[in-house]
Amino acid sequence: MTQMNLILPRVQQKAAEMMDRFLEQLSDGQWHRAKELSWSLHTSDRVIRQMAESSNGRVISSQHGYKLNRYATNDELDHAEAWLISQGRKMIDRAREIRVARNRGGVAA
Repeated sequence: MTQMNLILPRVQQKAAEMMDRFLEQLSDGQWHRAKELSWSLHTSDRVIRQMAESSNGRVISSQHGYKLNRYATNDELDHAEAWLISQGRKMIDRAREIRVARNRGGVAA
């Protein structure tokens, strides 16, 4: 058994425990800001964002923070979906702009 085979299950277990704690924090049905969650879970805003992204749709986000999908109103869900689609389009547009700049010779050698 390699060292990676020994480490990987522990890392996966820690990640699962962190996700469980994250979902538990949201189980009151209220909005929670990233700063609040990162403080209570002893992690960073970035990890909070990554957990929401890897929640298989169980967690939505907005300018209000993070909330469990099952407690969100239809308006909140519509807003979260529209916001993510808009962000995705902006990212695609930026990628296209980068490609155009590269093709015009706008890249350092």
